[in-house]
Amino acid sequence: MSLLKSVALSSIIATSFAFSCAGSGEQMYVKDEYYNFMSPSMVGLNNDNPFYNVANHYPHNDRWEYFDKQKEQLNIEAWHKYFANKLSKNEVKELFYSDEPIKKIYPKFATKINNPEFRDYVDFLNLQMGLVGVYQYEQTAPKTYKPVVDKGIKLFNSCEDKFLKERYLFLVMRLYHYHDDYKNELAFYEQNKQVLTSNTLVKEWIDALRAGAMQHLGQTLESNKLYADIFQNHKTNAHLGYYDFKVKNDLEWNQLLNSTTSNEQKARYYFLRALKWENAPLKEFESIASIAPKSIWFERLSYMIMQDLQHLRYQLMSQSNDTNRDEKEYKINLKSYQEQERYFQKILAQQSNPSFFTLYSQLYLDTINYKALNQAKFEQMKSMANTSDKKYVELIVYLQKLNANKSVDISSQETVYSSLKPLLNAFDSKTQTSLLRYTALQMASLYPQNTPERALAKDYAQDYPNIISDIFKYADPYKLQSYFSAKDKTYLEQKILSTYLKNYNQNQLLGTLYMQNNDFNFAINELSRVKSSEDFTSNYNPFNATISGNNRTGKSKHFTQLEFAKVMVELDTKIKNKTANATDYYLYANGLYNKSWFGNFPMSSVSYRSVYFDAQKDKKVLDLSEAKKYYTMALNSSSDRELKATIEYQLLKIKYNEFASNSYTTSYDSGYSYSSSYWDDGFVQSLKSIAQKYPAFKADVNRYETQYKDTNYGKKAIKECATFRYF
Repeated sequence: MSLLKSVALSSIIATSFAFSCAGSGEQMYVKDEYYNFMSPSMVGLNNDNPFYNVANHYPHNDRWEYFDKQKEQLNIEAWHKYFANKLSKNEVKELFYSDEPIKKIYPKFATKINNPEFRDYVDFLNLQMGLVGVYQYEQTAPKTYKPVVDKGIKLFNSCEDKFLKERYLFLVMRLYHYHDDYKNELAFYEQNKQVLTSNTLVKEWIDALRAGAMQHLGQTLESNKLYADIFQNHKTNAHLGYYDFKVKNDLEWNQLLNSTTSNEQKARYYFLRALKWENAPLKEFESIASIAPKSIWFERLSYMIMQDLQHLRYQLMSQSNDTNRDEKEYKINLKSYQEQERYFQKILAQQSNPSFFTLYSQLYLDTINYKALNQAKFEQMKSMANTSDKKYVELIVYLQKLNANKSVDISSQETVYSSLKPLLNAFDSKTQTSLLRYTALQMASLYPQNTPERALAKDYAQDYPNIISDIFKYADPYKLQSYFSAKDKTYLEQKILSTYLKNYNQNQLLGTLYMQNNDFNFAINELSRVKSSEDFTSNYNPFNATISGNNRTGKSKHFTQLEFAKVMVELDTKIKNKTANATDYYLYANGLYNKSWFGNFPMSSVSYRSVYFDAQKDKKVLDLSEAKKYYTMALNSSSDRELKATIEYQLLKIKYNEFASNSYTTSYDSGYSYSSSYWDDGFVQSLKSIAQKYPAFKADVNRYETQYKDTNYGKKAIKECATFRYF
């Protein structure tokens, strides 16, 4: 459903919409966003708080871990204060947060603490832990909880220590809660709530228990109101208020809204409902804007929506440079984004006294949509900027300047980068990375097609810091070497290249690419500069051919890339000088086969190889036409039937590999994952597929069996190869 249809629904419980601010899991949360030019501090939040990251299941653990740390830290501080510095904070942590049960840890600190009431508290804490889901204690837990509750109530009543008394109240309520005894839980609270001090850590925990108990008892209105209070006023855990805030229908929602006359509280309810990102947060944002545009909830929700819009926009920006994109899907996504962005901008534009962040949002969205700067709004934003905001003012100026640049000549680029360099120093490392990536993204579109500069900039913008980059798998080594040696690189080009070459040995990379191109002399020139300890080494002889499809059997013999290249040059020289015999052709063909994806030394000719291939992307290492050519020359030059049987078998392997890869490419469009190790049923299924689609292959197999069954090699191949058994 599109955004505009979604926000027009009359039902208060708004419906979700496709590729919207309620986007898919992948769209909704990127832990390290490539292009992020916003900070939680812009709306008064801690930068390390993951709660306001646009959310699906990905940040759930981040949030939980963050608030667990907050809870632990404040609890340790509370106990440290209670012990009047008798224990250090680290000792308090050891006492309460060790993996061992507390009863085992306590004797270590008993003398220091010297408090009989606390000793009783430790005994009870240890006793009840196994009944509330703490696994270390479960094996020693009592069979039933009621005697433990009775003991807790007795200790609560007799305890004179106010700090411990509050915690006994929590422990007893938690026992009731974990055993679904919600009525007694709430009754015990009502009878004893006077012992609580407002705004303590324990009161927050108790309120969360109360809200949950009310919810279980069907007291939805009171439960949601209490969850909302916890969410707003929490000391340690906003998650306690957010996670279980549940409104199931319009009736419950209207009751909640009508329970207060405060627009600020109503805005908070709209915000909590918007946090269920599968709803329509723009609808909730519009409602907040209409009743409480100056509330913190307006700012915080606008920050979250901006994250989503920013992410969607940069996805589209990256896709616009992708020549292989699905055009229909791209247009649908673009239209959806534009509808959302316009709707959001409309709400922002209606604000009579916009905040700094509202103005920044408007100008930032205009900028990443390549619109001209609204000078009046910019001046207004600039006048409102405090010290920490000023860098964002300069950021808008830089992004506009970058967008206006239409040239990749050095002088034009350096003019842009003169503004970038001081700006980088104003931001943290993550924003610096975003700035460099965004700059690379814009520059990539200006470089000519099929140049290293364009490929590197595009890859850096989208995929860095991937350790292995696809652009180096099949790059033109001649262009790449020319680019590496060029002196007149811009600031960004130097930055990008130095970043990539941290993960690559330049000589080995070029040597590998020359091997891929069968330019073995150039490969030797580069590989001879690589330390022998860093040279790729094969465990198999790349000049051997065996019964197995990938030639990874037989006697082990180590070959480095350099050694391999040198032998290939010797054989190539014989061939060019027309002094080669059948064996030379055969060995040369084996080398070509074994450096392909299908052979025993594929790492000699590609910087990264997976056990899966994409028939389109990996064409250069799948191509066996040269190997076939030299096997055929070897066959035509030989009169030895054993050698002929060996060569013909290699040609059968090539046909199988070609048929298999072509078959899967046809069936699956973008290429199918096919393993050269012929795993289990997959191999049999591929044989069936080939038999159906390529009857000529079956005829070739049968011809080989008829022609070479009397040779030693033919007998061995027919016996050991599953292809012959199947046909």
